[in-house]
Amino acid sequence: MRILSRGRAPGAAGKVELLVSILYGTGLFALGLYALSTPAGLGLVGLGEGELGDTVRAVLSAVWLAVLLCSLLPVVFIELAYAGMPVAGSVELRRIHMSAASGATVGLAATYLFAANYVASTFEVRRDLSYFKVTEPSESTLRMVRGLNEPVEVVLFFPEANEVLEQVRPYFDTLARQSRSLRVRVTDQVLEPALAREHRVRGNGNVLVLRGEQGETFEVGSDFENARSRLRRLDGTFQRTFISVTRPDRIVYLTVGHGERGGEARAAAEGEGIRDFETVLRELGMERRSLGPGQGLGNEVPEDATAVAVIGPTRELLAEEAASLARYVERGGRLFLLLEPDTEAGLGPVLGALGLRLERGRVEHERHHMQRTFTNADRSIIFSNGYSSHPTVTTVSRNASNVATIMLGAGHLSEIREKGRRVSVTLRSMPESWADLDGDNEFDDGPEKKATLSLAAAVTIPAEGRQEGRAFVIADADVVSDQVLLRAPGNLYLVADVLRWLVGDEDAVGELSSEEDVPIEHTRDEDVLWFYGTVVLVPAIVVAAGLVVSLGRRRPKRGRSSS
Repeated sequence: MRILSRGRAPGAAGKVELLVSILYGTGLFALGLYALSTPAGLGLVGLGEGELGDTVRAVLSAVWLAVLLCSLLPVVFIELAYAGMPVAGSVELRRIHMSAASGATVGLAATYLFAANYVASTFEVRRDLSYFKVTEPSESTLRMVRGLNEPVEVVLFFPEANEVLEQVRPYFDTLARQSRSLRVRVTDQVLEPALAREHRVRGNGNVLVLRGEQGETFEVGSDFENARSRLRRLDGTFQRTFISVTRPDRIVYLTVGHGERGGEARAAAEGEGIRDFETVLRELGMERRSLGPGQGLGNEVPEDATAVAVIGPTRELLAEEAASLARYVERGGRLFLLLEPDTEAGLGPVLGALGLRLERGRVEHERHHMQRTFTNADRSIIFSNGYSSHPTVTTVSRNASNVATIMLGAGHLSEIREKGRRVSVTLRSMPESWADLDGDNEFDDGPEKKATLSLAAAVTIPAEGRQEGRAFVIADADVVSDQVLLRAPGNLYLVADVLRWLVGDEDAVGELSSEEDVPIEHTRDEDVLWFYGTVVLVPAIVVAAGLVVSLGRRRPKRGRSSS
């Protein structure tokens, strides 16, 4: 029909009909290649059996589809453009050629996509570029697996040809390639009832991590839709289970009885709790216990303590309790001190043993602060990304351009020379900060000096014949409060890395993610920028773009003759 209509089409219309006829002929040629790729077609040319026949069939199966796509898609694009040219004199060859090129581009792109996916699947190459990433372990998990010094087995309880298994298997295959001590295998729960019963595996969709006779299980699910949310947290869930199996009995004692955060005296204040901090401890495989006068703090820290945390005491510790904490860290213990500004709460001897001193005043800044009440009182809600290169700030240092640590009222530290102590200031305030000494939220020239102040420090006490003592001091207990810990990535990353460093898990340093939607807080300068940007700048850009397009359409075209 196209060939016949070409003979009756004058001028440019005839050229269009010729182009469409050629493309249709190419499509018919593709169908001929398809017919040749069938067993009957190969039999006609004597290639019905054997290795050569299989190779020819594979090549033709790919070629005929590519040729068909690159012929019919241009036809579709041409027909759509051609339908708007009902009169022969209105046919625009340039528009027809552009439509044909667009269709050919789509066909070639589709062909390339099919070919790339075929090659990738043949050579087992996977690259996950989507938001839903479950196949790539984090760097911290990889380091933990590389450090294995005893056999660990991971058993994936899944049926064959399961969609969830297809997502989970590449993750564990990557881990298995990191260490010969890690073995991964897949089995159906009904095929190993004894193992499943011993470790309380109630069905498929579970992952069992085994070290000798000790094992722990976590559930992923065998139905993809139900497992989607668990797959997003796969790396964190496995890391927590792996630590629990390979590094058991890690206990962090929190002091109580002195008005600390999380105690009864501070529970009523909104946001001052530390439930999120306790959640982080559980996520890192650490057990939380209380340590106060009733548990022997005034005598000695319990021998099973992996670390001790003192979070914002407001009442004085007894001299015996402070001495007990000082002896503990000097003998190789691990101590996490979070202080309230302007009060050492009896911890002066402990700070002195660490080579530190808490100075007077609350740190403030005129510009680098968060906006909450829109008064000068907000100047004490500071943030900073002035991190050092110490292991405790590894993650936040890597992300310093995107995150910062928020403090809701911080003091500052100074270093005193103490022999045998290595003090590293890990977090400093933004330049031109000052310590407000009189509480008026104003900089008073004279007693108050603008400078870069020390907000946190890591202390190492070397020891011969035993593990070194470690301590980390932050001059603000609000860093771990429920107000900011899980809502500010800079706080979460910092606290997680500090805890790992204190208990000796430097190889596990890495990011922890939270799926919780969080409120967005801006600095004063950012609020001004967002206001003028949305009210003035964006509308101005839209109006300017409209004027450019409008004037461009009205401008007469030169150098073209009308036909």
